[in-house]
Amino acid sequence: MKRRRLIFGSLVPVVVVLLPVILAVSGSNSPADDVSRAPNLSGESALTPLTTMGGGGGVPTPVTVSSERFDPDTVDGPGRTHRIYFPNTDHELHIYHILGREPGTTMLIIGGIHGNEPGGYLAADLYADLSLRRGNLIVVPRANIQAIHQNARGNEGDLNRRFGGYDNGHIDREIAIILEELMAQADVLLNLHDGSGFYSPVEEGPRRNPRLWGQSVIIDTESFTTSDGKRCDLLGTAGEAVRLVNHLITDAGHHFRIKNTLTFDENSSHREQRGSATFYAVSEVGIPGFGVETSQDIMLESQRVRYQVLVINAFMEAFDIVPDHPRFALETPVLGYLAVSIDGGPSLIVENGGSLNLAPGSTIEITHIEANYERGILVDIEGEGGFNDLGLAFRIERDTRVTVSKDKYPCGSVLLIADPSLTGIPAPATRPAGESSPIVIEAFRIAQEGRWTWLQPDETLKVLWGDELLLDDPLAAPTEGFKINFRGFVGNQRRNDGEDRGYPINTAHDLLQRFSLSPDSERYEIRAELNGIIFARSFVEIVIPRLEYVLIQPGYGPLLALAEGDTLNLGSTSSLKVIELVTLPRESGPLTVDWRGSGETGGSRDRESELQLGDDLLKDRPLPGGGGLHEITVRRKGLPIGTVLVRFSGPDGGQR
Repeated sequence: MKRRRLIFGSLVPVVVVLLPVILAVSGSNSPADDVSRAPNLSGESALTPLTTMGGGGGVPTPVTVSSERFDPDTVDGPGRTHRIYFPNTDHELHIYHILGREPGTTMLIIGGIHGNEPGGYLAADLYADLSLRRGNLIVVPRANIQAIHQNARGNEGDLNRRFGGYDNGHIDREIAIILEELMAQADVLLNLHDGSGFYSPVEEGPRRNPRLWGQSVIIDTESFTTSDGKRCDLLGTAGEAVRLVNHLITDAGHHFRIKNTLTFDENSSHREQRGSATFYAVSEVGIPGFGVETSQDIMLESQRVRYQVLVINAFMEAFDIVPDHPRFALETPVLGYLAVSIDGGPSLIVENGGSLNLAPGSTIEITHIEANYERGILVDIEGEGGFNDLGLAFRIERDTRVTVSKDKYPCGSVLLIADPSLTGIPAPATRPAGESSPIVIEAFRIAQEGRWTWLQPDETLKVLWGDELLLDDPLAAPTEGFKINFRGFVGNQRRNDGEDRGYPINTAHDLLQRFSLSPDSERYEIRAELNGIIFARSFVEIVIPRLEYVLIQPGYGPLLALAEGDTLNLGSTSSLKVIELVTLPRESGPLTVDWRGSGETGGSRDRESELQLGDDLLKDRPLPGGGGLHEITVRRKGLPIGTVLVRFSGPDGGQR
């Protein structure tokens, strides 16, 4: 493979701190030709066609790429795509492309090549939802999902020895081929691992010596020269990242060091690394590749993830990749409920720890998993299928258990009971003992902005002010005549019959606030009713987003943060850029900006179109307004969520 030309980004010695802070903004130092190396986000796969070998030769079959099995209602934003390779197999490979608003360096982050190294794959997973102001990411959180499930280094040997043509004739090599193609789209590679002990260049003891790997950044050589004659300083770049990270680690025993495996040298003691991802990146693709190893001797996995995050952020800064609002949270994985279809019927909701009775010989399918994580969730019907049985149909003859895990961590289960008394009778949904209600509502079905979800009885759905809702038929045993009533909304304007299914509900205009369950908030009730009797209820809470900051830049001046209600006095300037809008909640877009001079009469200068963050709001034209005072009103769906004021004055202090 031809080596690719390498161009470094700006080596800015700043580490991104994982808190919701306002980030400093500087001009991009990335060369213009970095744009051509951004990942393909047009909706078509940028990878060459692949085939499955199956390990046994014969006629190869195509590899399909689809995310529809997971969530057909999901529409990724223009800066994010999600690809799945080997769907519905034990080797599903999920790849996330994230395109920044400004062009820049593309970094490939790979976690989970070794399945028993959770510090790497848990850290990589945090970056799959990141949004970027500058630069691009390609994130592969779980390169070896089967090994992760087994908590093993690999299921067919070592995936990190399959690069560059090292082939064992199995699925490992197919995965390696896809990762090689991703490297060809990137400018830098980070390969995340947990390593044994603590690396030290000198002998300090049995758990801290040159033979170990933990708390190190791995390079294959000190430097190399690209095909166009550019020198790539791996040692210098890694050294700067390590220096920045160690400054943030208070425990000196956990400081990182650089381990050079000298993989190119004929007498290298690590010749096995010639089959590794980082060596392939350097030797074949011509981009810098770094391994990151946190120590398995650090028992607290969340601590290892934190160290991985510090290193990733340091390298992102080194290559001038600027995030919007990164996050770092490791909640205990917990199953909420499973949706189970019996013999192709409507899905029934079974809560974590619950049970479902069905006739022996029934065919069941797990259609949905509700948990506090979206990725890495696996469902296993014990005694059937593989280790991930989501969306697959199985005939159940005896009692069995459905277990749910996140990666290697169990998070819940449901018992399936083969009940002979139900033979020939459609299985009803499970309900509490002694329940005598003629209606059993397992879940309300509700769409928020066109995306369907299930809302269990007594559960609360939080929606943003202005979102549109739609009620549909709930999950329920067959019953005639009941109504679904959204209290505070009138669907049939001619005759309020209390039936609100099928009517669009605008949460900004269509709700009668006197029906809110709380005087201090907007919280409404959804009821299942029959003859005036309420059999189930759930709740909808309206969250009103608010503006926290407007980040603006006058001319070529410094970035300024204006909080809601602030007035900023500026000298003479010919242009103003709105760089970013920060709201609570954070994900409140799409947003528009309305700019007007408060001293005008009529003819306000609205800019109510979707804001492309970072664009020049005023297009370098003279500023409007009277008396030098202007409003910037931020709106969501046309609804105002906050205003700041800007006053412009001339060089002598007089108003323009």
